[in-house]
Amino acid sequence: RVVVMTIAAVALLVIAFIIILQLPGVSDMFTQRAQLEQSYDSARLGRFARYTIGFQLAMEHPFGIGPLVFGTIYGEDTHDIWLKALMDYGWLGFVSFLTLTLWTIGTGFRILLRDRPW
Repeated sequence: RVVVMTIAAVALLVIAFIIILQLPGVSDMFTQRAQLEQSYDSARLGRFARYTIGFQLAMEHPFGIGPLVFGTIYGEDTHDIWLKALMDYGWLGFVSFLTLTLWTIGTGFRILLRDRPW
């Protein structure tokens, strides 16, 4: 019974998805989102260009440029936690953030893979 209900639910979901894709606005949105390259990624000051700009700024200012300064210079904030740590807190803050992130992941996996009595 559970298998039949699961198959029925998946079938209804597929049918609902097909029906909703018939609406012009929804279809256009899905078509736009399915494209590999978006304008906000590859534009002149898009996301990927901001990575390069941010890294160059980090080379010029090893102690960072300060919180929220990147957005005032380029009109939009970094929108990336790695680049934000590098821009706001400099190389020391970036290395600290990276260390804490990797330490947390390592500790989490060590706890996850611990032998349990059950």
